[in-house]
Amino acid sequence: MTETPPPLHRRAEAAVVELLNRERVMTIAVIRDDGWPQATTVGYYNEGLDLYFSIARSSQKFVNLQADSRASIAIRSRSGGGSTGLSMAGHVVEITDPAVAESLNQRLLERYPEAHVYSPSGAAVALLRFRPVIVSAVGVALDRSDPQTFRIAERDAKDPPAES
Repeated sequence: MTETPPPLHRRAEAAVVELLNRERVMTIAVIRDDGWPQATTVGYYNEGLDLYFSIARSSQKFVNLQADSRASIAIRSRSGGGSTGLSMAGHVVEITDPAVAESLNQRLLERYPEAHVYSPSGAAVALLRFRPVIVSAVGVALDRSDPQTFRIAERDAKDPPAES
């Protein structure tokens, strides 16, 4: 039986968010219909611990997420060395409200002026939000090289993104 991890505390959360703010690429693993994991690399934009990304609706990843919203992500810090990074387990939901997508686009462009917006024309692309429940960090929080695992109070997956 696995022990329940302690709650994510402010200092650790701040360190994790700092890493998320620095990086732009994550590996996301989703569950295929045959039970095997499927891992791919995608770009992301974060607001706090919530990660936003877009994928093709025709992709196997999108089909898999429609069947099971659970996913795990991994991010290795390019600037923090080979042993610095994190993994998070959580849920993915689609952002379908055009006003929320536009608001995310504006904040994305403010942070990364050279970036393209999330809402390409047409219905071929889905905008998704990953919301973590478990965070495991290595060399990120408290300057420790051993993994530290924390839980986050599970929020309703349908909650709208926080406004900045």
